Parts: sequence; structure tokens; C-alpha cells
Amino acid sequence: MRRWDVISGVAWRTLKNALMNPQIFLPTMLFPLFFFTAFAGGLSQLREIPGFDFPPGYTAFQFVFVLLQSAAFSGVFTGFGVARDFEGGFGKRLLLAAPHRSGIVLGYALAALLRWLVVAAVLTVVAVIAGMQVGGGTVDLVGLFVLAMLVNFCGFFWSGGLALRFRTIQAAPLMQMPVFLVLF
Repeated sequence: MRRWDVISGVAWRTLKNALMNPQIFLPTMLFPLFFFTAFAGGLSQLREIPGFDFPPGYTAFQFVFVLLQSAAFSGVFTGFGVARDFEGGFGKRLLLAAPHRSGIVLGYALAALLRWLVVAAVLTVVAVIAGMQVGGGTVDLVGLFVLAMLVNFCGFFWSGGLALRFRTIQAAPLMQMPVFLVLF
């Protein structure tokens, strides 16, 4: 068994569990959409404040924040899945079966990234439909999404590390709260 087999197996199982259980996937999808709607819609009059000189407008300004927030929390929520796997006993069996343990962590990280890419695609489509003006070029957009991927990995490696240390979902507040505080 090669490392890629472990990575793809763990990622497939994690994504399948997330997609088959709405209570796992829906918060990852709905929270960013709710925040974008609430902040970009409800606070859109902030663009009229003197001194708010962001040419693409408040919707684009808010999109960047919500995109980064969705990346971080997709990583954190995948860390919750790691904790659930270890709490339920699957993690121990996985450690015994995988010849390359780094593949386990990388598989979870790949799942976090793919999970976020779905959310990012939906969020971007909603933002464009809502009238967001894109104020950058291709390099700027690629840079934004690469930055969001790095934030996704940071969120996952933080929460995944805590999940591997505590091996219980009861560590969820410790995983989520520091990320929440850093974002706000």
C-alpha cells in the first residue's frame, strides 16, 4: 500500500461521511452564506460612509472576509471529524492499517481542502449573482484563493492536531474558539 492509497482512502471516507450526514456538511455550507448575506446585505450602506474608499464596494470587501472565514472553518470542522473518528475507535484501526501514518494526516487535509473548495465555489457564485464587482486581475484572484487554501490548512492542522492529542470531540471548543477569535 502506497502513501497515496492512504491519502485518497482517508479523504474519500471523510468526504463521504460529510456529504452523507447533513448535520456535518450543512454548517460548513450555510454559515458562510449566512454571514455573507447578513454582512454584505445588511451592512451594505457602510459603503456610503465618508472615508470608505474601496472601489469594488462593500460586497467585495465582505466576500474576502467570508471566503477566508469559510476556509478556516472548513478546516476546523474537518478536525472535528478526526476527533469523532478517534472517539469512535476508527482512528486506532486506521493507525494500525496504514503503513504510512503521514498519509492519514494528509488525507484529512486533502478532505478539508476539497470540502472547502465546494463551499468556495458556491460562495463565489452567490457573490457574483449578488452583484459583487471583482476589482482585481487573475493574479489577485489566484493569490486570494491560495491564501484561503493556506488558511484552510492552518485551520485543519490546528484542529486536527488537537483532535489527535485529545482524541475526543469534547475538545471542539478548544479547536474552534481560537480560530474564531483570530478571525474576528
